[in-house]
Amino acid sequence: MNSRSCGVLAVLAMVTSTASAQITFTKVADGSTIAPGQGVCFTGFYPPSIDDGEVAFFGLAGGWQGGIYTTLGGSLMCVADANTPIPGSANSFYWLRYEPKIGGGKVAFVGHDENNVVRGVYAYEGGSLRVVADNNTPIPGGTGSFDWFFDYISVSEDGDVSFYGNGLYKEVGGTLSLVADSATPAPGGTGTLMNYPMISSINSGNVAFFDVDAAKVHGVYAELGGTLTLIASQNTPIPGATGTFYLFDLPGETLGPSIDGNDVAFLAVHADSRDGIYLHSGGSLGVVADTETPCPDKAGNFSSFVFASPSVDEGNVAFRGTYDGGHGICVSWGGAIIPVIATGDALDGKTVRGLDIGHRCLDGNQIVFRVNFVTNDEAAIYIATLPSTVHTLDLDVTNEGWGSVEGLNNPPVYFAGTEVTLTAVPADGRSFKHWEIYDPNYPDDLNYATLETSPEITIVMDTDRSVTAVFGCGTGAAPMLPLALCALTALVISRRGT
Repeated sequence: MNSRSCGVLAVLAMVTSTASAQITFTKVADGSTIAPGQGVCFTGFYPPSIDDGEVAFFGLAGGWQGGIYTTLGGSLMCVADANTPIPGSANSFYWLRYEPKIGGGKVAFVGHDENNVVRGVYAYEGGSLRVVADNNTPIPGGTGSFDWFFDYISVSEDGDVSFYGNGLYKEVGGTLSLVADSATPAPGGTGTLMNYPMISSINSGNVAFFDVDAAKVHGVYAELGGTLTLIASQNTPIPGATGTFYLFDLPGETLGPSIDGNDVAFLAVHADSRDGIYLHSGGSLGVVADTETPCPDKAGNFSSFVFASPSVDEGNVAFRGTYDGGHGICVSWGGAIIPVIATGDALDGKTVRGLDIGHRCLDGNQIVFRVNFVTNDEAAIYIATLPSTVHTLDLDVTNEGWGSVEGLNNPPVYFAGTEVTLTAVPADGRSFKHWEIYDPNYPDDLNYATLETSPEITIVMDTDRSVTAVFGCGTGAAPMLPLALCALTALVISRRGT
């Protein structure tokens, strides 16, 4: 722990760099925050989850065992730590697993006592802890009681819970039921599923998960409306690339799919070690971002995504992407990849060194994440609040073969208030003439347009905007071609939305 004294929770909001001009960041907890019930400051955090602006996370303070904390109810509180009695037992928790989930006014997690005699999935709701399932709970549709539980669980915005324990199970409306186990036929595959315990995700009673069939074919599965469905497997062609998927569950990484309604987002690796984020929506599979996708605000493409699970909500997908020299959190919003925060950015006056997210990090227009700073490797948890509206920048280029424009997103969708810098680059032997910046109230009327001769302009996306870059003959230094010749060779090519 650093030498700063602990203090009460400080909540702050700040504006980031111009690329994310209207994204605000609110601190939930950091190394100066007193851990409730401990009397000492937090010393570390694991990736948090969010629902309706409320956060749950595993935090370290005063010992290696740590505790489960939440802002449920409007203030930071401890849900469970090593001093908390286990519901239905005379013992207290000794070990609490690292990524609790929050949803529907409920915080759920996996924990056990010192000798691992009492172990289960537990939920905090309505001011008290209860058992979702433990080693005294009869297995639904099976024989005996649960005897093991995997460390990672999921909670939906409705308060439903999914977990691995002698199979993959879910609790919906207080009732436990089986999703899949080693006797479940593998849809679209061979034999039965191997019941390979990984991270699951639940929403609206639907559950997504990774598993392997009897032929050792890895796949992404989802129970949708009570029917088990294959979303993608190692036999599935990769959207936007050649070949089929190679892996979904990576050795040494705790990764899993994310589900919202019938939408399933997941990370997958190609046979050539490239990887990407994919979304199954409306019955079709598409790429969100891969190593052919330009990294916004950075030079070049993304290089990898393998260190964090994506999170999907309302058709938008949040993910962590790596690029040459760093990594960052981005969101696919309306089909456009928009940066949220990256290493090297300033946050609360400190430089970001590392970022991490969980598979329930996105809820509406908010993303919760863990950050490590350069100074003393200090850690903190923040919520990024994105503008609720987006706008489109339409670009036309006159004589497109004579020049190009740099700086436009593809598709050209931006959060409200974002400042977009466009640069006109003439081709050899040609020149940039001017910009035509149209009045938003008269988007197609040149009579209301502003002309700007500087090759670089900045547009504030406070509404839908339209601009035209005009290129012409000559370089400005060499003699101009005759006007008549320019007129004969001019070609106006509309490049809207590219």
